[in-house]
Amino acid sequence: MPKIVDKAEMRTTIINAALAAFVSKGFQHTSMSAIAKEAHIAKGTLYLYFHSKEELVEVMIENHFLSLKEKLSTPASLDTLEKFLAQLEIALLPTQEEEALVPIMFEAIGSLFVSEDFSLKYKNFSNELEEWYANILKELQKKDEILPTINPSIFSRILLGMTDGIIMHKCFLEIESESYKQMCTEIVHLVKKGLEKRDD
Repeated sequence: MPKIVDKAEMRTTIINAALAAFVSKGFQHTSMSAIAKEAHIAKGTLYLYFHSKEELVEVMIENHFLSLKEKLSTPASLDTLEKFLAQLEIALLPTQEEEALVPIMFEAIGSLFVSEDFSLKYKNFSNELEEWYANILKELQKKDEILPTINPSIFSRILLGMTDGIIMHKCFLEIESESYKQMCTEIVHLVKKGLEKRDD
């Protein structure tokens, strides 16, 4: 009787093997053969699931997007500035897998952006996050928690750029965890100063 293969489990095995190979050799120097070897499967089996290493990285990035979404609470639950800042601090702390993925993502991203489909997915996800932040800031303005003069959409885009930048900084420069946590605390403090109402 032929062995029944769990396709979802096999995809996960291949993705994990590809990430390990990319971390070890770099994206450009990793072949599909090396990924198959890392996953302990035949090269032909690998191609049944993924057609290229670019497709593998694209799936990794999509999974990363989904993981970020799971980190985010619903806007309604972030009804005070302090709760929002606590959520921001969580968003600034990458998982070990995210730390491994970031350098690979930026090594591969040039070739990925050739694909209109990927570019659109990336843009849509970025816009979704911006809207998520903006909705929270609008609600906090209604509750008189933050300055009424803040433009929620612009401030949200700044937050996204800052979050991406600091996570990249940690991953590329391999900043020690305790130092990075202190950096995140300072960033959150700066955001608080920029948002909170002042007693003039």
